[in-house]
Amino acid sequence: MLDIDPLSGDFVFRHPLARSTVVQKAMPNERRAAHAALAQVHRDDVERRAMHLTASTVDPDERVAAALKAAADSATRRGGSQAAVAWLTRAAELSESPEERSRRLGDAAFIAGHASCWTGPSSWPAPTSRPA
Repeated sequence: MLDIDPLSGDFVFRHPLARSTVVQKAMPNERRAAHAALAQVHRDDVERRAMHLTASTVDPDERVAAALKAAADSATRRGGSQAAVAWLTRAAELSESPEERSRRLGDAAFIAGHASCWTGPSSWPAPTSRPA
């Protein structure tokens, strides 16, 4: 049912329906446990680890929120503003303190605003009237 990808070392299902069946048959707590285990496997890949941590977490958890912030920083460095905003938004949801939640949402808003400035003049709305 499973193979190991020779290039990435990842587990891959031999058939896409096998993966779908396993995921659908698993109980939510089993899926979360699987994601928690995969987060441990992907410790060296900040964003991949964050993807699994967020899928393994339901309640606020500052440790997971901090890992998502690290993933947002990684995404920002590689120019992935949209991913960074998503990581920070989820980090805010999982933040235990209102201060951290606000800080992470503010960071997400800043990155989103900054990224939208780089779309160029063609995306800016046309003025409806000229100032006198």
